[in-house]
Amino acid sequence: MNRRLRTNPGAFTLVELLVVIAIIAALLGILLPAIGRAVAMARGFRCQMSMRAVAFDFQVFADESLHGDRGDDSGTRDFRLETFQESQYGVDEFWRWGTATSIETPDAQGNDPMRCPSVRTPLVLRRNLACSNGAIGPSEAVSYGFNLRLERAEVIDDRGRPLSEWTSPAGDPAPLLTRIFFPRPFAATVQRNGSVIGRIEVWGDSSTLIDYVRLGVLAGLGCLLVTALGTIILARRFEYELVKPLNEIATVAHDVRLHRRFDKRVQPLSITELDRLGGDINALLDELQGWQGSMESEKAMLAHRASHDMLTAMPNRSAFDEQLALRIQAADKRGERFAVLFVDADNFKAANDNHGHHAGDALLVELSTRIKDTLRKGDFAARIGGDEFIVIIDPLDPDIAPEALAERIQKSVSRPVALPDGDEYRLRISIGVAVYPDHGVDATALLTIADAAMYADKLINRPKL
Repeated sequence: MNRRLRTNPGAFTLVELLVVIAIIAALLGILLPAIGRAVAMARGFRCQMSMRAVAFDFQVFADESLHGDRGDDSGTRDFRLETFQESQYGVDEFWRWGTATSIETPDAQGNDPMRCPSVRTPLVLRRNLACSNGAIGPSEAVSYGFNLRLERAEVIDDRGRPLSEWTSPAGDPAPLLTRIFFPRPFAATVQRNGSVIGRIEVWGDSSTLIDYVRLGVLAGLGCLLVTALGTIILARRFEYELVKPLNEIATVAHDVRLHRRFDKRVQPLSITELDRLGGDINALLDELQGWQGSMESEKAMLAHRASHDMLTAMPNRSAFDEQLALRIQAADKRGERFAVLFVDADNFKAANDNHGHHAGDALLVELSTRIKDTLRKGDFAARIGGDEFIVIIDPLDPDIAPEALAERIQKSVSRPVALPDGDEYRLRISIGVAVYPDHGVDATALLTIADAAMYADKLINRPKL
């Protein structure tokens, strides 16, 4: 019996599905932050382009010939940075427009001429104030730096005293990695007339490193996912191409070994070597099936010989004893009666002596045939000795006496029998009757009564000299 649990070679197991889901989840866990980082980098690039435009505007603003109107600083060679910021944010125009006392930027479209898009702190423009007095604020968010890969920058004089310091408000996402890969700052000296008057130190953060690590892990997990899927597909194909044919062969061998199913055959297989193996197994099964058929035939023939008489083909004494025991059990359960008839040929020895053994055998065969012809389908007859026969009439018809059955058999046997030499011979038989349970309830008692009745009938029918 084939007890394979999986019948579909293309189906995934629960473990395989969990592995694929775990890999996909890990990919998404890294991919989504990477996408967010990529968006941030795109915004940074946009910020750089914006800052380049601001730098160009500053050059134009600083050139008196190109920009004469500098608001509060008009007509002067020098101007304050706040004046440029006021120009970029349109504070003068804001003062001249509407009646609102303040407004926040960026506007609804996200326009903000001086800042990167990632800066979320709004700026407030206030009416009737100069830039230096807070017309635009807060001041720390006016010109936010766009290089997010710097953690800290510091300007130091030639004596090592800090003059200015800037720290990234975004913070370092992984300080431990920064300490490992960037233990010391990058420094550049500042010279004047060939003399060092200070230096600038810049500390990098782990943003770029995290990006590379994230991309590396993402690529590794992607390769792992492709490898896992490829492995699963190859495993499915391996199972379909090799494991399934081997399972078919194993199923046939299992049925042959446990159930003697020599009629089973291995179906044609796609792999040449396995198909050749299946053909050899089928050839061996053909031979085994032939041997099994011969053995079963011989076994049936031996069983028949063991339970039947070779000459008359009637059941022998062994078969009769077994049948009588079964009939007694069945009659006892049903509460019915049956009759045992003991039949013996009276003048068989004379025919055997006068006409030869061939004539005797012919008489025994004809006697057995005539006895069987007088019986019903459910009755039983056996040869238990040389010229002795036993008949079981089961069930016994209550309207017919057992003696009438005996007379019917005697009448059938009394007809002349043609011998092999052309002569005719008339057999005489004696029959004794015993009825279950009237004369006995076991085989010994019934046979004893029937045998005694047969000899009594023989004495009555014996010809007188």
